[in-house]
Amino acid sequence: PPEYHDALDGAFKFHEMFRVHKDEEGKDIAKFVHQEMVVRFLDLLVNDSLDTKFPFSTKEYRNYNKHSLWLLPNRVKVIEAMELLLKEHPVFGHFGIVNISGNAPDDDSNDKDAKERVKRSIKNYDHTITLTGQRLTTGASIPEWTAIFMMSDTGSAITYLQTAFRCQ
Repeated sequence: PPEYHDALDGAFKFHEMFRVHKDEEGKDIAKFVHQEMVVRFLDLLVNDSLDTKFPFSTKEYRNYNKHSLWLLPNRVKVIEAMELLLKEHPVFGHFGIVNISGNAPDDDSNDKDAKERVKRSIKNYDHTITLTGQRLTTGASIPEWTAIFMMSDTGSAITYLQTAFRCQ
């Protein structure tokens, strides 16, 4: 839809697709403005009826992407909204969903805790999705990550490359 594209350059904008509602005080709440479109997007990722196969559309493809990192716009409520949808989804609901966003500043102890939560989920689930807005996208690797899904606008080549190489 046109509302996901910038009026000036026509580019698709993740921050618009994943925009969340605000409460009466103007604070973000964990519900997407375009919730129906986000659900359709998730359904498309697992759809096996199309000629084009998407990353989670078959058991074989899901096994290629057993443990993935999803980079979303760096807003806590955006990531919480995605976590809620994934946990309710008929396919992704069987995955270990790990939300490593948070309000705490990034420091070594927070990254260590995030890494431990990811590793614990990997031990407990055949498939996991780690949701982040920034945490663990530089200088940290989880060897089991087999895929990175970048669903956030970035103007920085360094951020893009640092995140891309979290997957070994």
